[in-house]
Amino acid sequence: MLGLAGPYVQITRENMPDVRGLAALQGLSFTPGTWVEGMQLNMGAGSVVNGFESITGKINVELLKPCHDGKLSLNAYASQAARLEMNTFSKHEINDRWSTATLLHASTRNLRRDHNHDGFLDMPLGKQFGFINRWKWTNNEGQEGQIGMKLTFADNISGQMDFDPARSLRYQTWGADMTTNRAEVWAKRGFVNLNSPYKTLGFQFSGVYHDQKAQFGLRRYDATQKSLYFNMIYQKHHR
Repeated sequence: MLGLAGPYVQITRENMPDVRGLAALQGLSFTPGTWVEGMQLNMGAGSVVNGFESITGKINVELLKPCHDGKLSLNAYASQAARLEMNTFSKHEINDRWSTATLLHASTRNLRRDHNHDGFLDMPLGKQFGFINRWKWTNNEGQEGQIGMKLTFADNISGQMDFDPARSLRYQTWGADMTTNRAEVWAKRGFVNLNSPYKTLGFQFSGVYHDQKAQFGLRRYDATQKSLYFNMIYQKHHR
């Protein structure tokens, strides 16, 4: 992410912790570029309002929202490295208070290549699927709310050219494979006093289930993460 990502950089999605825990290494790849509406960058130590990791910087990613201008977009990509990718965004306005948006991602890379003839894959093989459904509510009188869910599946293979995790003998052929299943839910609620707009109150909640099955050579690395996050923010600005 612009060369700034690292263990001491906080990465949030719409001001809620995103890339942390078991997702620290792969988490950036779980958000396709065509889903991104914008980013905010902070160099140096940042505020602890939305998390504690911002020691050397912060990256906040804003995704396409139900209030986005476009109603439907479709993006497809193919490269000579046999990477195929498809991304979609669609939104629907239920009424003047409710709107919803759906984002979909699917990609695969299954061509084995070894241009330098060292016996190892030049790039990992894999496939990935991502899905987001989100809803936004407003009463048009200073109150807003959001709810959403995100599902991610990723399967990656690397190692020697003839490595097959289902058939290869791992003490004869070196390889690594990792399968990730991740589910997230989140909710937001905000209040603005229209008579005193310099006073705001907001609530944030998210839950994450991350299951990882991996093996690197002869060493297994299976892990499961279950986490909950809640944050209440009150701001008052003096005029």
